Amino acid sequence: EPAKYSVLKPEEMTSMISGQMRASLEYVQSSMPQHEPEKPVFYNIEGDKNVFENLSRELAEAKHEIVVDVWREEAELLRADLQRAEDRGVRLLWSCDGGEGIMDQPAPWPGLPSYGAGNGRKFSLVVDRRWCMLGMRGESCATQAMVTEHPVMTGLLLNHFAQELVLYELEQDMGEELESRYGPRYQNLSARYWSVPSDIL
Repeated sequence: EPAKYSVLKPEEMTSMISGQMRASLEYVQSSMPQHEPEKPVFYNIEGDKNVFENLSRELAEAKHEIVVDVWREEAELLRADLQRAEDRGVRLLWSCDGGEGIMDQPAPWPGLPSYGAGNGRKFSLVVDRRWCMLGMRGESCATQAMVTEHPVMTGLLLNHFAQELVLYELEQDMGEELESRYGPRYQNLSARYWSVPSDIL
C-alpha cells in the first residue's frame, strides 16, 4: 500500500502555515515574562512648548492635590489648566511671587543667592504628592525643567512649600516683632547662612 498524496490549493496551504506560525508566536508571547519598560527616574524637558504640554497632560490627570510654586507670568499660563482641575474637585495650594493681586498667597522666603549664571524665574509643581516638575523660565534663559516621581524630590518640594506657609503665618502673627529683631524680610537672619563666598561670585 504505497503512500498517496493529494494536492492542496495554494490558499489552503498558506492558511495552514499562517495558522501554525500565529499559534507559535502567541505561545511565545504568552510564555515570555511580562515586564513594563522602566521610566527614567529623572528626565529633562527643554522649550516652552514641551514643558507646558507635559504640564497640561499631568494636570489633566490630577486626582487629589496640586501644589504650585510659580511666578506671576507662569501662573497666568497655567490658570486655565488649574481651573479645570479645581472644577473636578482637585485641591490647589498656591504660592505666587512677582506681582500683586493675582493670588492672596505668601511671598516666598527671601531669594537665596544664585551660584553661577541664570536669571530666570524658578517654578515647581507637585501633583498628587507623587509627580513633580522643577524648572526655570525667562526672557534671558531657555526654558528647562526636570521631571521625576522620585519620592526624595517630591518630598523636598513639599517641605519647601510647607516652610513657606509656616513663614507666612508667622509674618501675619508677628510681623513687626520679626522685622525689628531680624530686619526686613529677615535679611539679617538669612545672611548668616546664605552669604555667598567671594571666590565663587
